[in-house]
Amino acid sequence: GVATPLAKVAAAWEAHASSQPLAFFDRELFGRLGDATHALASFVGASPQDLVLVPNPTTAINALAAATASASPGAPILVLSSVYASTPKIARALTGTEPLVVDIPLPSLHPSFVAAAVSAAMDAAPTRPAAAIIDHVASNSALVAPLDELAAVFARHDVPLVVDGAHGLLAQ
Repeated sequence: GVATPLAKVAAAWEAHASSQPLAFFDRELFGRLGDATHALASFVGASPQDLVLVPNPTTAINALAAATASASPGAPILVLSSVYASTPKIARALTGTEPLVVDIPLPSLHPSFVAAAVSAAMDAAPTRPAAAIIDHVASNSALVAPLDELAAVFARHDVPLVVDGAHGLLAQ
């Protein structure tokens, strides 16, 4: 499978770094991270300045949710019912409020239905959400979120959008 070659590459990097840790961390690592960022940016069609390398998606979601929640104390974070299981927990911990969960029945319906459901939920909410966190591709259902439609809805409601793209790199 895919994991075996990746494990071998990871083991080779670990052995390389461990052979001369000071030289690796002091002189080599920063340049290698820059190379990786540029290669990823080229692959996804982004600017290297717009990318941040993180250890895992949950770390990134936590940092972005914390930044947006601090701007709107007490306001909930909106999530879709298909979101990764840790996301509502993160939202609850950061805001002290229950997340605004928009139920999206499966199998996924037309993108306009998803966008309309989100818009209706925000219109009915007593407080404007501090942010919205959605999965581009939900890990538990493979639901592909209609990013263009949802981004437009969140922009109209002036709600920052955080997209967990861990499973969505080649989805569209």
